[in-house]
Amino acid sequence: MINSSNNKIDVLLASDENYSLPLLVTLTSILENNISNNFIYFHIINNNISENKINEIRKLENKYNCKINLYKFDINKLKDYPIYGHLTNTAYLRLFIHNILPENIDKLIYLDCDIVCLKDIELLYKQDLNNFPVAAVKDVKSKELLRLKHFSNISKYFNSGVMLINFPLWRKFVNANTVSEILKNQNNIICDADQEILNKIFTNNWKELKPKYNLDIKHKVFKKVPKNTILLHYSDKIKPWNYVYPYNNKKYFFKYLKISNQSIKSSNSFSVFIKKHKLYIINIIKIIIRPITPRKVLDLNKNKFFKSRFK
Repeated sequence: MINSSNNKIDVLLASDENYSLPLLVTLTSILENNISNNFIYFHIINNNISENKINEIRKLENKYNCKINLYKFDINKLKDYPIYGHLTNTAYLRLFIHNILPENIDKLIYLDCDIVCLKDIELLYKQDLNNFPVAAVKDVKSKELLRLKHFSNISKYFNSGVMLINFPLWRKFVNANTVSEILKNQNNIICDADQEILNKIFTNNWKELKPKYNLDIKHKVFKKVPKNTILLHYSDKIKPWNYVYPYNNKKYFFKYLKISNQSIKSSNSFSVFIKKHKLYIINIIKIIIRPITPRKVLDLNKNKFFKSRFK
């Protein structure tokens, strides 16, 4: 831990063992771009990360201007929380930070572990919250998601992968009572884990940030990263550390993977090559066709899914 710093910036993340390597990459990218030399205080909610990975994470304190604090949470408390798709119950951990983090924190940044920081994190931290409890970027699927019946009273829907949090105000809104009430009434229709719950809690009560603070490019044809991007979010199901991830923007992830002295075993098999390019072609076709496809057609499969799930 190096103590020469200008200001302290609190950054919150949550991870299990499966995301421990991406977590290390996220931390490294933040610290490598800490041009302002702020003291970065990382709060990491630890869902059974191995000791070996924790030791690797703690080595950052010797190299950079930072402090790392890990918090244990009884994951059994989440056993009844609904899980869908590639998400795990780790996604719900940020709903309990009112009981986990020190109360003397005024402002903090929350980040998912599939994010790479490309510029100084201070640029996000210095954004004015204007008395809102949270600031975030509108989800790229916001219009689609708002067509679902249980979002009828929400005018815009944010992506919870990057959040600037006014912690005293957050604690007034996000607590055991509000979370349990939403789960009690809508448990069988929660498909996006904590993100849906947070959008219900902060209905039209959040500040919208520019996309550069949480750049999600999964619906872009060529997936190029603009130069002004501060946080790049690999939010799709297939991540850059997966063999079949087909896009060149994975270079940002591997840049900081290398700096962190970590590596991932690659696969050069022909089957992986075919699968990767098949996924690439399918995604390009979907992205091109999507804007010109009638909404009723787009919603057809989705409606079938929700009718079967929301009985």
